[in-house]
Amino acid sequence: MPSTFARLRRFAAAVILLSLPAAILLGGLVAFAGLNPWLALLGFMLVSGGMAILVRPYLADLSSIATYANQLADRRDAPVPKIHNAEAGSLAAALACLDHVAASQRDQLAARVAANEAIFDAVPDSFVVLDRGRHPRRRVHPARLG
Repeated sequence: MPSTFARLRRFAAAVILLSLPAAILLGGLVAFAGLNPWLALLGFMLVSGGMAILVRPYLADLSSIATYANQLADRRDAPVPKIHNAEAGSLAAALACLDHVAASQRDQLAARVAANEAIFDAVPDSFVVLDRGRHPRRRVHPARLG
């Protein structure tokens, strides 16, 4: 999980990036229209504050989804996080569906491996399984009958 400093740095970068068009516009008004620089600074601070209020819930939801995805990648049972906006909610739902599909495929693979093991164990003659480089990968000994 990222440190508090890293989260704050990401948050500040997002707010500054989204406030950049207002800064350019206010700078142009100061340079070409004679707007008082202190008023322009106040305007930029208000725009940045508004962006911070708007961006915070989205970044919190994305952070929750990232944590959820990491827990799923570690194959831990994780509850679907509580999401406050529709876009992030659909992403969390897609991750949950993907985890369900992956779990189903893992179960199917385990069943296939068990079936193959049963087949190899039931073969009455000895043989060696070779890979493409003709290196022995497995020796199968005859089954013990009776």
